[in-house]
Amino acid sequence: MRIKQCILSLLIGLLTLSSHAQTIQYKEKATDDYVRFFYDINYNLVDKYCEFKEIERVAAYDTVNLKFNGEFKDFDNNGRLLIQGNYVNGSKEGSFIGYHLNGQIKWKTTYVNNIPAGEWNYFYPDGKPMLSLTLSESDFRFNSFWDRYGTQKISNGEGNYEMVMPIKGFTDHGYTSYVRRGKVVNGRPDGHWTISFITDDKKPKELPVYNEKYSNGELLTYNLTALFYDYFIPYDDFVIVPSEFFNVAEFFIINNCSFDEYSGFLKFLAKQFSASLGALKVESINDAGRFVIQYDVFKSGSPFKSSVIESPSTMPNRDIQKMSQIFQGISFFIPSIEEGKPIRDKITVTVDVQIRNQEVILDYLALQREKGK
Repeated sequence: MRIKQCILSLLIGLLTLSSHAQTIQYKEKATDDYVRFFYDINYNLVDKYCEFKEIERVAAYDTVNLKFNGEFKDFDNNGRLLIQGNYVNGSKEGSFIGYHLNGQIKWKTTYVNNIPAGEWNYFYPDGKPMLSLTLSESDFRFNSFWDRYGTQKISNGEGNYEMVMPIKGFTDHGYTSYVRRGKVVNGRPDGHWTISFITDDKKPKELPVYNEKYSNGELLTYNLTALFYDYFIPYDDFVIVPSEFFNVAEFFIINNCSFDEYSGFLKFLAKQFSASLGALKVESINDAGRFVIQYDVFKSGSPFKSSVIESPSTMPNRDIQKMSQIFQGISFFIPSIEEGKPIRDKITVTVDVQIRNQEVILDYLALQREKGK
């Protein structure tokens, strides 16, 4: 319940901020040559006045071809520089630098024709080196790694790797960070590696989540530990090196100003549905359709009733029943908020699916609240 309580507290705080009644505005003219764009923390475009706006990008922008073309800088809401770089006709080109909030360089690399080339170097907030990778179009190699105490753990591609990283977005397990560790041989992961959650206790503990086996950089197997069999924990949630998501900015993906999108809850549901649909055996060979499910939800976020109010007319009943069971299986919603308090509400979930060669694919997912936000 820890993650749910934290999300509820954050939601109440954010949604009691002052609202506005202006036209939705994802960008605006900054100067004759530059445009200012407004993003959430995941680099999805949001309204300028949205309470979830966290990043402003000032960029040279081609208004005819709708591409970045020239220098850009990203700032947080306090005006602190986060990232700077350059585009040529929509492709990343040249030096890119990320910054810690204290102004120290966080990472730097070089792009050639939209692909990182050469080294990607990371630094700790005190300016000391952390990690050096050599990048190619489809691969990377470890060069060097230093722990937070300044001890070099990998040299010339040989040694032991151990990196603590935050968990981003909504989860149903409640942990906020994890550690990934293992041996590096000739610049590549090798042998037995582990991924473990880190507890938030005064004396943090590690709880193993996944065991991995590599051979010369090739992932042979990965297995969820028995401790977390009852949770939905996608393996691809865990990156091996610190990841930056600024490339999303160039796709100009627009998000509604909703906590369901900002918190990652909608993305979590999409992953959960996709995993379940991918395991289905259906009679339909090729088809498409929409499901609409209405939930009655307590103010705690727990649903107490659900009903399918729309389903495809062309699919066999057996397929409809299988998919309806998946879409009616949501066990928790972020509570609806009205006047700063959680309320009981009706929540409508809309899902579009496609069936191709008897494989079910999630095509669209939306969530609408009747009363609250």
